[in-house]
Amino acid sequence: MNTLKVRELHSPDELRAHAVEWDDLWSRSDVQAPMARAAFVAHWLESFAPDRQFRAVIVEQNGRFIAALPLVVQRVRRVLKVLTLPTNHWAANGELLLDPTVDQDLTLDTLAAALDERSRPPLWLDRV
Repeated sequence: MNTLKVRELHSPDELRAHAVEWDDLWSRSDVQAPMARAAFVAHWLESFAPDRQFRAVIVEQNGRFIAALPLVVQRVRRVLKVLTLPTNHWAANGELLLDPTVDQDLTLDTLAAALDERSRPPLWLDRV
């Protein structure tokens, strides 16, 4: 059975612990930027957002990562708390990783439902 499961990672250390699965998904995805690999995302978090909350939402199928979206909490205009991609002017480390060989509609619906359930604060995707 091809049951989809949602998992969350909450720290750079958790991301590093799942780097093999993350980087396998990265290599299968259409994302070519090496900065979207696990080690670079973890390094960005430690360098540019050490005090911010991190959340990577992952969709798995049969234990294999098929979609992943790294997010960090930040404040917009110092007022509104939001979840956004881990990017800044110096490094763009936030990318949606998606396996092109899976049912993308089902996978993205599963990811969106997980974000809808868990996205408090709301998403702020200004670079999308």
